[in-house]
Amino acid sequence: MSNNLARQYDLSRQRREQRDNKQFFNCQTLKFSYNKLFLSFFIFSLLPMASLKAIEPSPTELYKNEKFDQALTIYERENIAKPDNPYTLYNIGNCQFRMNNLSLSLLYYTKAFNLLPRNADIRHNLEFAMNQTGQKLIQDGTPILLHKIFYFFALGELKAMTYILFWILCLLLTVAILKKDIRSKLWPIFIYSIALFAVFFIWGTMRANSRFENAAIIIESDTPILSGPGKNFKTYASLPAGRIVKIADIPGSVYVQIGLPEKGLKGWVEKTDIKRI
Repeated sequence: MSNNLARQYDLSRQRREQRDNKQFFNCQTLKFSYNKLFLSFFIFSLLPMASLKAIEPSPTELYKNEKFDQALTIYERENIAKPDNPYTLYNIGNCQFRMNNLSLSLLYYTKAFNLLPRNADIRHNLEFAMNQTGQKLIQDGTPILLHKIFYFFALGELKAMTYILFWILCLLLTVAILKKDIRSKLWPIFIYSIALFAVFFIWGTMRANSRFENAAIIIESDTPILSGPGKNFKTYASLPAGRIVKIADIPGSVYVQIGLPEKGLKGWVEKTDIKRI
């Protein structure tokens, strides 16, 4: 009798264990299914975002479709990432021009021109914008070819070449001091290097004082030119929006001294009325 009870107990225990194992397996399977479902949901939830980014129109397409404000937003974002890209600055100028912001378009064309003056498109659009504001890129009596040569290199490029030539001269001088037997051979190279150094040094100095360096654009129309840094000073002239001016003094917190060298005019304007090139 006791043996029968023992066998029944063992059989009952085995059935319970099988049932528990089956329930555990079902729970694990359900848990895995939930995890898989969550992962699938997460992945598919990201697909719309990825697809939206992938199908985002390029600024070039937006510009061609005359959506200039949207193209401008993208170009300005690119400009923040790479502020010294002349092509981005040029495209911002195009958008501003098509949105009838002539003074801002001139600002960005000038910025692009300073970085890449030999680009024909940048030069053409800058000249066109300047003509629209009653200014000229090439002053009367200046040969076009001479102007293009003068603005062939950017100021940064001229500085770099001047530094390189300076260190070449230092190297040649050092070698000539240490190697007396080759001084006669180094002499012609030394002379040519001095000549090139002088050319690029003078060229860079002239460019550093040229029209578009240390300059600004008048943004507000009929900007008053004051005789001093404050509204209590006399207003003796006004400038239209888009006028290119030289910054004659370090900008202060409110006012900055500007000048028009071709007219011999100097005065003070509010800092918010100009944007530096």
